[in-house]
Amino acid sequence: MFPLLYLMTIILVISLIGLLAAKIAESVNIPTTVPLILIGILMRLIVDRLGITELIEFANLFINSGILFIMLVSVLFLSGLETELGDLKRVAKLALMLGTVSVLLTVIFTGVLMYIGLPLLGMEIPFMIALFIGVMIAPTDPASTFIILERTRVRKYIKDVIMNAAAIDDVIVTILATLLTLMLTAETVSLEALVIKAVWMPVGGIAIGVLIAYIFSYLMVYVFKREVELQIASLAALALTFGLAELTDASGPMAAIFAGIIMANSKYFSKYLPVISAKNRRMLLTFWRNIIFFLEAIVFIFLGLSVDIDLLMDVGLLGLLVGAIVLFIAKPLSTLLTTEGFGISPRESFFISWARINLSTSAVLLAFAYAAGEWMQLVINITFLVIVVNTLIQGLTVGKVAKILGLEVAEEDIELVVKREKLLTIIRVISEHRDKGLIDRQLANNIIDEYMSELEMLETQISAKISSLEDTIEGLRARIAALDAAVERLKRLKEADPATSSIVDEEISSILREKRDLESELKRLLVDKRRMEELIGGVHG
Repeated sequence: MFPLLYLMTIILVISLIGLLAAKIAESVNIPTTVPLILIGILMRLIVDRLGITELIEFANLFINSGILFIMLVSVLFLSGLETELGDLKRVAKLALMLGTVSVLLTVIFTGVLMYIGLPLLGMEIPFMIALFIGVMIAPTDPASTFIILERTRVRKYIKDVIMNAAAIDDVIVTILATLLTLMLTAETVSLEALVIKAVWMPVGGIAIGVLIAYIFSYLMVYVFKREVELQIASLAALALTFGLAELTDASGPMAAIFAGIIMANSKYFSKYLPVISAKNRRMLLTFWRNIIFFLEAIVFIFLGLSVDIDLLMDVGLLGLLVGAIVLFIAKPLSTLLTTEGFGISPRESFFISWARINLSTSAVLLAFAYAAGEWMQLVINITFLVIVVNTLIQGLTVGKVAKILGLEVAEEDIELVVKREKLLTIIRVISEHRDKGLIDRQLANNIIDEYMSELEMLETQISAKISSLEDTIEGLRARIAALDAAVERLKRLKEADPATSSIVDEEISSILREKRDLESELKRLLVDKRRMEELIGGVHG
């Protein structure tokens, strides 16, 4: 084993490598964790060649030390801090469906298809193990998804749905992993015990998260004033949250995310707890994003370093097949079924499934892999292959898929909606302050009137764009109708004078080609018009 000084040096050097990997990932628009894992695998190849077994032993010890659980609750705590309840209201129902029902269906579809399909490749696995693998690769990684969506020009409603669903499904999948672990490891487990645990884990987690957020909101407002004090307090809050959850068998991830949500949105609960200022919230967000980056830089390189390359290659084809099942069948189908009735088109449904990247959370869930017993190595290798390959495919193609599906929003339209949302936020905040007596009512009304005038001008601009699109659409429809009439006339001419048949057929073919081009343009303009109407409506229509 290496001396402590050498171990610290290794960790710091790996952190530097992680920083360089992040810059590479940023340049090619993929999640940071992908190059981190690949660097870890490359290091494993080099270490194997040099015979440095101590480093591999340390990597395995590090990964199995509980660091994965620490990273999971840290990621979910950050997800809670990033959640804006004002945005969540618009997408709450759909995000909840995607984060619960959709992820459950994904697990079931993946497990069933693996159980049925793998024997065709000469491998049979127990159904519970197939479901267990489904749980490992079902969640969405909020951090990686945010990085990708930030550079993708789709409307904000879709982004908000995906991001809020990601935070929810991480918690649900963690609970599923815990329950499956109990079923796989316990000699006997009653249905009653499973039901009680399934209910207590989320309920107890929420209660603990709310309690800790309540206590530390007071401390952060009335006791701790300096940035370093607030940062240490937030670390203590998360540690206490997770510790209490573990002691009471509640869900630590659920407690972590609700603690973050309540602390970040204390303004919505001002009757019950003090409000953490927007400045301090931004500071905490920056602090926790830096912590997550540091954890990722170390954990994912060590994760790649701990992988047995020979065993990984043995399941290469199998892993690719499972990845294809998840990417092209399980997720799209579960998303399509879940979004039914929410006004989401099939194209948007497919994009939502494609943009839900499973990376960090899936890797962290490998901490549960011991429950698979003799199948543990298979679970680890398949999960590892799926998260690396699928993340590369999705990360590099999300923008292209949005464009192919016709879901990209023009830059100028994005600017319009961003400006509109800023105005609405300002108006809402001033109205709240006026109603609480924090600002003179007459002054507030005058300011609101000014912003309302600006908002009306902006919406008039959007309406003018819609009217212009409608005029163009009507012109295209009239042109298409005229072409249809011309085709009918030519057909009658052909019937009346068969000698003109070849000339008429050529002319009809030319007209039909023009008609197809016009119909394609009409379809594009109708999509643009619908988007603009959604922008001015502020919600998904």
